[in-house]
Amino acid sequence: MENTAETVKARAFSADTIKYIAIAAMVLNHLANVFLEDGTMLCECLKAVGYFTAPAMIYFLVEGYYHTRSRKKYFQRLLIFGAVSEVPFCLAFTENGVIAFAGLDMILTLALCYLMIRVYQNVRNRSLQMLLYLIILVASYWCDWALWAPVLTLAFVYTRSSEKKLKETWLLAAMFFGAENYFGSAGSMSASAAAVSSVLGMAAFGMAGVCILHLYNGKRSENHRKFNKWFFYVFYPVHLTVIGVLRIALMH
Repeated sequence: MENTAETVKARAFSADTIKYIAIAAMVLNHLANVFLEDGTMLCECLKAVGYFTAPAMIYFLVEGYYHTRSRKKYFQRLLIFGAVSEVPFCLAFTENGVIAFAGLDMILTLALCYLMIRVYQNVRNRSLQMLLYLIILVASYWCDWALWAPVLTLAFVYTRSSEKKLKETWLLAAMFFGAENYFGSAGSMSASAAAVSSVLGMAAFGMAGVCILHLYNGKRSENHRKFNKWFFYVFYPVHLTVIGVLRIALMH
């Protein structure tokens, strides 16, 4: 990205700081989805806050791919923690009963995003590349952030070397996300409520871009690096398990 060393150094947020913000936003979104009534202002606001999380995590997945010491181990971590998180994910988001399939969790989504980058990096035959992209896109249909996540991954990969293009990517993605939110919710709530939900979601999505483009210093936190690395993987299934247990307890 086209930033001077002085500009980057002056920025306040490490990757870990932004990830902790993303985690907090994710928890609010999950609590709203599970425990609050759809369409209420509080529910829509808290759900919208959570739209900060996925684009930020997808961006850091792309960055992590290019900076990790072992891509093989990176992918293995995604698969292992994605598999571990699947039952807690379904436990939390089952709408009726104790547990049922509720889709594939976000860490498994990130594993598919990782495969998109691998295809981009390693498959030179254009036709085969397009076919593999299509297969991954179809597989993401059953995932959290279906379709959006792999497409956004490729957009970040294509534009990562240009600050101007990366800014355009964030702006366009936020606008499209807001539009999709509006048309997706217009049938289940009033036009005004759908508009508010759309604007709030677009703002949260865009705020992730603002944090990364203007506040991120390009570094990890200097303190507790090992803890931070594993906390992000462990917290996801743990908080989903807590939410799932609370959901079941409140059923009775």
